[in-house]
Amino acid sequence: GHKYYSGHSPSGGHILQMPIGRKLGDFKKMGVLPEECGGRPSISVIRSLAREQQLLLLEVRPRTGRTHQIRVHLSAEQSPILGDETYGWEHINRRFAGLADRPMLHAFRLSFAHPRTGEPVVFEAPVPDDIKTLAHRMVPEAGEELFLQQILGGV
Repeated sequence: GHKYYSGHSPSGGHILQMPIGRKLGDFKKMGVLPEECGGRPSISVIRSLAREQQLLLLEVRPRTGRTHQIRVHLSAEQSPILGDETYGWEHINRRFAGLADRPMLHAFRLSFAHPRTGEPVVFEAPVPDDIKTLAHRMVPEAGEELFLQQILGGV
């Protein structure tokens, strides 16, 4: 068979704990860096929602707020974000250039406790059409059909 991804099991999820810090020699780029070398603890919860050949639709819930955390964690797991010129794979970005002319990363929902009241604050933004188009080409993971229908709707 083909290996389309690394580290993302169908119909499940996993917790990724990799410290992140500034890459040595490139102050603009972040990377996985041991804590003893300046990396700060970072945690992401990752769940596979759908797939097609070399593409996956993932839900990522960062539990810490490091710079470029999602991008760095997925790249470190050999599953970089499509269209990401900094942390992605050039050959995959070229292959899907007609479908992805930007990083295919979207914050569907952001939530946090209000700093003064402690009340939950939730912001939602519809999934953009370019991501919907890619997602509708994919096969949903078992048990994810309803969630995908809720967030993607129609194109």
